[in-house]
Amino acid sequence: MPNDYEIVVFRVRQETDGMYSVTSRELPGVCVVHRSRERIIDDLPNVVKLWYRTNRGIEVEPFWGSRRDEDGESDLPLVPIPAALAAQAMVAARS
Repeated sequence: MPNDYEIVVFRVRQETDGMYSVTSRELPGVCVVHRSRERIIDDLPNVVKLWYRTNRGIEVEPFWGSRRDEDGESDLPLVPIPAALAAQAMVAARS
C-alpha cells in the first residue's frame, strides 16, 4: 500500500434480532456485531488499523468518506492512509 490507496467500505445492517453487523468486502474476515449502532461505527477506525497491522504489516490512519444511507443500511467508506504520511500531512497543515 505504500504507493496506492484503497477505499474500505463497511456495510452496517440491523439484523432481525436487533443487533447491528458490519462487514467489508475489502477486509476479508472482518465481521463486527454490536447492540449499539453508534458504538460499532466508533470502533471502525480501530478495526481498520488492526486489520492493516495484522494482514499487511503497516500502520495506517483511516479517514472517513461520505456516508450513504439506503433502505435501512449504511455504507461507510474509510480511506486508510499510511500513518507516517498522515502525520506529515498534519504537520504541513499546521505550518
